[in-house]
Amino acid sequence: MTKKKRRQCLKKSEDRKKEKTEMKDQKKRGRSPKKKDRKKCKKFRPELGNGDR
Repeated sequence: MTKKKRRQCLKKSEDRKKEKTEMKDQKKRGRSPKKKDRKKCKKFRPELGNGDR
């Protein structure tokens, strides 16, 4: 492998890592409000979700 190609490969892997971490952050951000909403729904309407949980 030439130096140039190796650099390109390294760049690609770094980009992929960045994308993965960004996706994880987005998921974490999106998760918390959804959980709260679900809990509220269960309190008022237990038939929507498993009430025993």
